Amino acid sequence: MVKNSILIGLSFLVSKLLGLLRETLLASYFGISALNPNYNLDAYFAAFKLPDFVFNIVSSGVISAAFIPLFVEYYTKHNPERARRFACDSLYILTLTVAIASIILFIGARYFVQILVPGFSGELLETTINLTRLMLAVPLIFTISGVLNGINNSLNHYKGMALAPIFYNLGIILGIVLWGKKYGIEGVAWGVIIGSVCCLAVQIPEAIKGGFHFMKVGKIWNEHTKRLISLAIPRIGGMSITQLSLFADTFLASLLPVGSLTYINLSGNLYFVPVGIFGVSIAVTHFSHLSSLAVKDDIQNFAKNVRALIQTVLFILIPTTVGMIIISKPLVELLFMRGMFTAENAEITAKTLQIFSIGIIGTSLVQILARAFYALKNTKTPLIVGAQAFTVNFLVGYTAAFYFHLQTYGLALATAVSSTIYCILLIIKLQQKLKNSSLFPWNESLKYLVASTIMAIFGLLIINNSYFTSSQNSYSNLIELGVLFVLCSAIYAACVYSLKSEEYIHWVSKIKVKFGSK
Repeated sequence: MVKNSILIGLSFLVSKLLGLLRETLLASYFGISALNPNYNLDAYFAAFKLPDFVFNIVSSGVISAAFIPLFVEYYTKHNPERARRFACDSLYILTLTVAIASIILFIGARYFVQILVPGFSGELLETTINLTRLMLAVPLIFTISGVLNGINNSLNHYKGMALAPIFYNLGIILGIVLWGKKYGIEGVAWGVIIGSVCCLAVQIPEAIKGGFHFMKVGKIWNEHTKRLISLAIPRIGGMSITQLSLFADTFLASLLPVGSLTYINLSGNLYFVPVGIFGVSIAVTHFSHLSSLAVKDDIQNFAKNVRALIQTVLFILIPTTVGMIIISKPLVELLFMRGMFTAENAEITAKTLQIFSIGIIGTSLVQILARAFYALKNTKTPLIVGAQAFTVNFLVGYTAAFYFHLQTYGLALATAVSSTIYCILLIIKLQQKLKNSSLFPWNESLKYLVASTIMAIFGLLIINNSYFTSSQNSYSNLIELGVLFVLCSAIYAACVYSLKSEEYIHWVSKIKVKFGSK
């Protein structure tokens, strides 16, 4: 399990590094507010929303909440062939549903895009509509890839999952470099399609190795797929809440000055790097194990595992959050401040990132807590709590962005606040369900917070030094940030060691056993 978490974590790291390269190239090639709509990143980021909506609602929600737990159940309690039949039926019904939804959105793209981005008009609106139609091919490809990934995940095969996001980002980078200057963001959109095809291709070998094969289409609306959909409906509702939050941010950002949507996406993608590397990877690789414990009705070990996962995430992400806040400006300048991306653009992006970073811990823990509910086949609670979090997100975002004139900072603040509230409510609900009052490691968290505070003081002293990132050479600044990271990590490690942190002792003992066995 630890090995798989490390594999997925490393793949997320490589993927996110490629994602940073992707964002760097986008910022450099197109800037924030290009006059030519086909070179405007606002249109590019807005065009993602409807295709993402189709995949996340119809496919991703079903696969994460219902397909994997049911596949594990059929595979372990019945027989592998029955599980494969269930997988084929699920694939057929999901593919058909996504295809129908994509056709409807393709035909009505103008109407839907105008609702999504009311602040867009003229050529910028037309560009967004055309890009949206082009990228509606992506959810269909991702649906097939997602089912195969669900099978691999259930069977604890993670190589395809590890490679998929890497190849996806490589496809987009290819589109930027080869076609970005000549065809603008339309060339980048073709890179997105190529990347999604690569995602599918890397899932196929492991799925075949696991025994999957396409079966003759039969009666796909049967007792198994009915159970799949009935179990997934609340999860679809929960995903709808998440998508509504993204739509709300896009809707509000389109009413702000040109470039606001790009600021939100660039800083938001940076904020999601630690969430993806740690929160998502840990949640994904432990989901099938939690599902197995739930099937066995081993609630005691289930609660113990959830608490251990929360503690691991806090151990890593409390210092990461603090670090992200204090290095946001030099990080953004290093990554983006070149080509069409100005110093003013970097300043706004960095401040937006600082506010976003407040929500790193909450967003990461939600990945684990929601999957804990899904493993228990309880998809209603995340839906209800998610609806409450969305309400907070929209109200805070609208009030902060327009009433207090915080613009993109207000939208980032809304995300941070709502994700934290979402996390707290899920912990309370899960503790009530498990009748376990110790899911959250308060004592350990305090140790991590103290250690992170000491680390932050040390880091700020270095950053405020006049020599830090004073060079105009990107390589020098990269080395300086790298040295800062190593030194701050060492300070944090020394602090948690002196505070006798359980998590620190746990990982040190694992490392000693690992190397001692050799």
